[in-house]
Amino acid sequence: MELFIEKVNRKKSSKPILFTRFFILLAMVIFLIMAIVNDLDISILSFVFVMGGIGSTVDGIESYYHKAKRKVVLTEIGLGIVYFVISYILFF
Repeated sequence: MELFIEKVNRKKSSKPILFTRFFILLAMVIFLIMAIVNDLDISILSFVFVMGGIGSTVDGIESYYHKAKRKVVLTEIGLGIVYFVISYILFF
């Protein structure tokens, strides 16, 4: 059964990290609403991907701080880079 469900022993995040995640989520929602109101404006939608990239990078840094496996840290930071590349493509 552990083939599909992996036990996660993740430590709790500190209050500044939780505040940062909440701020990023709030900014993503605001940018998404602004993009929808402006007839799905792609330049505003790219900021949603920037916020996603920042959030994923923060998760990667936090995983590194909690001494998670190298694969986990690189995956989260790599996902952040993918978000930044998508936002760059959408913006230009």
